[in-house]
Amino acid sequence: MNQQMTYQQLVGHVSVLMNTGQFQEATRLLKMAVRQSPDVAHLHFLLALAYEAAQLTPQAVRQIRQAITIASHIVDYHKAHARMLVSLERLDDAEKAYDRAIELQPGDDDAIGQKAELHALRQQFDDAKALMAPYLEQEQPPLGVIMAHAKMADRIDDVDRAIGMLESVVADESVNATVRGRMGFQLGRLLDRKGEYDRAFPVFERANSLLALPHDRTALDREIDELIEGWSAERYANLPRTGFSSNRPIFIIGVPRSGSTLTEQILSSHSQVAGAGEWFAFPQSVIKLHTRMKITVQEKWKALDRLTVDLLKEHARAYLAEGRDIDKDAKFLTDKMLANFRHLGYISLMFPKAPIVVCWRDPFDAVLSMYFQDFSQGVTYAHDLRDAAHHYAVFCRVVRHWEGIIPNPVLHVQYEDIVADLEGQAHRLIDFVGLKWEDACLEFHRNARITVTASAQQVRRPIYKSSVRRHEKYASHIGPIREILEQYGCLPEGG
Repeated sequence: MNQQMTYQQLVGHVSVLMNTGQFQEATRLLKMAVRQSPDVAHLHFLLALAYEAAQLTPQAVRQIRQAITIASHIVDYHKAHARMLVSLERLDDAEKAYDRAIELQPGDDDAIGQKAELHALRQQFDDAKALMAPYLEQEQPPLGVIMAHAKMADRIDDVDRAIGMLESVVADESVNATVRGRMGFQLGRLLDRKGEYDRAFPVFERANSLLALPHDRTALDREIDELIEGWSAERYANLPRTGFSSNRPIFIIGVPRSGSTLTEQILSSHSQVAGAGEWFAFPQSVIKLHTRMKITVQEKWKALDRLTVDLLKEHARAYLAEGRDIDKDAKFLTDKMLANFRHLGYISLMFPKAPIVVCWRDPFDAVLSMYFQDFSQGVTYAHDLRDAAHHYAVFCRVVRHWEGIIPNPVLHVQYEDIVADLEGQAHRLIDFVGLKWEDACLEFHRNARITVTASAQQVRRPIYKSSVRRHEKYASHIGPIREILEQYGCLPEGG
């Protein structure tokens, strides 16, 4: 086999890993490849994308800069660099990167559209409209500009034109299926916003079918069974602990679309709280810990007896050090990595005094909102109503287990309660972490911190009530959700 074939096979294999959410393995293979061929720009680019997908954005930026150093003429590298800088809230640098991409390839619709989205993220809608205007007037507007326009159409009062353009793209079989799927989510969102629910649901259904990823509920149930058995109360009682008294990290957990971003924005609007967002540091710490303990995938939680106080302290200190890199001055740092609900055992062993905020939302609304959301790579359960409902049930089951054994202070926050009584619930959050009240916590939508999660549009506006009991508008479609919730004992009272 020649070297070129080896390279092609690597790229193909990495593509499969990325498309199935196996970012850790993709990163491992690409790091090896970069060490062997450090002058191949595209390998640095692929490694940057793998880091980005794993939400290790600082590492991603270092790799994409290396790719640009080797091959500064490649437009895609500059666009990826800009996107990553937006994730790090370095918006001025991101704009320069988009400008460089457009300079290299004038008329690049992705760069133009993404720069317009950057303007919208800054609430600079007039600048966004001015940038997009000449392209939207074309007989066939570029796809990247159509997408950017759709994302802000309800903010610039141009919904009908956006719907027309999106319908044309979604119906065009010659357009890439992934693009049509992503456009479909935007079309469904705008139809929903207009109150055309019977038109919206089949559009969301089609978008999900175009972007669906493999998901195995039975395998996930086995995994959760093993987690609960491995972290039994009896075993937990005999595990080592750091004894650390730090309560700096505030862990926010929930299912997607359950109000976690809103909760973090309220907390991080306080002068003594910094927001880390969906920060991959703790899951990464668990991976490193398992590697040090030589725990195999097959052993999973059966090997917890290998834990030592020194190992826990080492990884706890490393986590705190990473947090200081985000903000060294704030008394508290919120960690909104939702997947941390699986890791509350390790969190409690390292940080037994760390506050944990559990975000809840009506399960029908939460599941439907997941199904209606265009998530990035790796969210395999969101493309099927039963799978999404099952994820909600898994979350309920795991949280109930942890609550029976961990010592951490835990606060349950219901999204609907925040909507009904923002001030009361905001006071409750601030009291829970032991801070004095600041009125800025009620002005979370004015928070200078930019959010780039799926909930970004909502938290940049004052609180709204239209999302409560949203499922009632789709009553004829939620049978599969009810079926799974009943099966797992998570059906709300009266549901």
